[in-house]
Amino acid sequence: MPTGVYKRKPMSEETKRKISEATKKRYKDPEERKKSSEIMKGKNKGRKHSEEARKKMSKAHKGKKHTEEHRRKMSEANKGKQHTEEVKKKIGKASKERFKTNEKRKNLSEKVSDGLRRKYKKDPNYKRKLSKKRKEWWANLSKEEKENALKKRIEYWNKNTTSTTIEIAMQELLDQLNIEYDTQVYFTDGKNNFFADIWVPSKNTIIECNGDYWHSLPDRIERDKKLQDYCDQQGVKLFWCWESDIKQDPHKALKKAHKEYNGRKSSHI
Repeated sequence: MPTGVYKRKPMSEETKRKISEATKKRYKDPEERKKSSEIMKGKNKGRKHSEEARKKMSKAHKGKKHTEEHRRKMSEANKGKQHTEEVKKKIGKASKERFKTNEKRKNLSEKVSDGLRRKYKKDPNYKRKLSKKRKEWWANLSKEEKENALKKRIEYWNKNTTSTTIEIAMQELLDQLNIEYDTQVYFTDGKNNFFADIWVPSKNTIIECNGDYWHSLPDRIERDKKLQDYCDQQGVKLFWCWESDIKQDPHKALKKAHKEYNGRKSSHI
């Protein structure tokens, strides 16, 4: 038998279609799927893709989106499944490494913001629907359950919340000015709960870094009004710094917010 290198003849579209149909038919049987899964588990155990192979797979899947049907199937398949403690630790460790620097946190913040903007554009009522569900869930809780839920939320918020790009810019300015501050500080008036972007204890001041788009939404406008009322009642200074101003010059944005605060204060005298 002759030896040498043989090039595989490319399959025709018709052949590909027949193979695909035969495979689909075969895997309709749950028993067949189980057998195939067991075989592959043994073959792939301990194997890892090379860095080059990962890059190729990543490039091949870039821009591809799952259909609604496929998402639904994945969701059903993962229902009730829970990660082991070891897996949770690995995920946690990988996430901490991934978002260790401010630059990486900035990138994540921008990606999340862009994704949510697209979602709101696609469904203008999305925020309202979400808010309604949360209110219904909250109304059905007992007083004790509400206290526990709030405690958990504060703990989670303090541990996991990352600053937005404009908040980071303002924090860096305060660092340059040697002003001590805390981030994402919890306040409540008994009815409403607030997480202040930046709290400066020495100045008795809250600095809110508002995204131009997000804080133009009706529910955010309502929330901001309640925060303003709370600060006025408690004698806390509240500076509103806006995204467009911060991006141009954080220092000027802070001065502008201070000037606006003084204007509000004098108008109430």
